[in-house]
Amino acid sequence: MNTIMTAARRLAKSHPLLRTFVVALGLAALSGAVSLQGWRSRLLTSDLWTAAKSAESFIASGKIPDHGCLSSYRSYIPPGSNMSIIPGVMLFSDQRFYELPGAALLHLGTIMGLFLLCRLYFNTWCAYVSVTLYVVSALGLEFATSLWPRGHPF
Repeated sequence: MNTIMTAARRLAKSHPLLRTFVVALGLAALSGAVSLQGWRSRLLTSDLWTAAKSAESFIASGKIPDHGCLSSYRSYIPPGSNMSIIPGVMLFSDQRFYELPGAALLHLGTIMGLFLLCRLYFNTWCAYVSVTLYVVSALGLEFATSLWPRGHPF
């Protein structure tokens, strides 16, 4: 066990970006776990029903989604949410989990981007603090398990 910890420390010192990725992955997993509290009451929003249907159509026939949900301007939005819900439809049979894989990937990207920006303009310690505060904030917890296409930071 001691040799594994020593090897992990050596790897973390030689590859700081890997350490950053591992920390971001751990924080994303933590916020995802907290966000999933009460998952039994979570259903897809009505805007994502078309995404689920087009994802099922993609799995069944291979037809790539060509439009997203209907916007308030009576036009279709691009199919970004539809494409990111496909892995959830493939992995889970319960529609309450359809958003999770795509949302987790977007959340991890947001955390990594926030970390890299804060490290660029401030310092590494400030970047860790800002990422930790974002992960436990209401906004971070909301977007940890949501594919809502409007206002997503990443």
